[in-house]
Amino acid sequence: LAQSLKSHFDENKNSDPARALGAVAALKALAALTNHPAIIALGEWTAGVAALLIEGQAERAIDQLDRAAALFAELDQPLQSAATQVSKLHALAILGRYDEALECGIAARDLFVAHHDESAAGKIEHNLGNIYFRRDYYQQAETFYRAARARFAALEDQRQLALIDTNLATALIFQHKFRDAADLYKEALQRAAAG
Repeated sequence: LAQSLKSHFDENKNSDPARALGAVAALKALAALTNHPAIIALGEWTAGVAALLIEGQAERAIDQLDRAAALFAELDQPLQSAATQVSKLHALAILGRYDEALECGIAARDLFVAHHDESAAGKIEHNLGNIYFRRDYYQQAETFYRAARARFAALEDQRQLALIDTNLATALIFQHKFRDAADLYKEALQRAAAG
């Protein structure tokens, strides 16, 4: 039931925030009723994402995501613990705490790589590239974007490739690599049109 509520939240967080918040409330009630550590961890994770994406409360999101990560670690679920850090990375970046965000993201990426979760590692690298881009460090952004692109290409994930190609192309433009950027924009457009 807890996993279903988390899935319901994930499916609705962008399209129907009220419904997503209902899933958060139900998950928190289930956690209080059962007092089961895994359900409490899922509740904290989901509430943290809701605080960040729906309520705009980045500081509260970080606290809840840290609690979720600690609970998952205690339950010997390192991938779940690392997954909570994807949202924490975003929250830290919103608050301008870039060095912490980079540290958090690299630690999570390394764990995903160690457990052969290439998709999650690529998504983290994409986010790390975005942080470097925001700071006007275009070469570092390019490095992370290219690493993510290689993972998504190996996975043949066309949607993620379209997204990463757009970001990579933009980073290249800021380095005056216009031809390479134009080629990537064309590829991204073709992928988007096909998808």
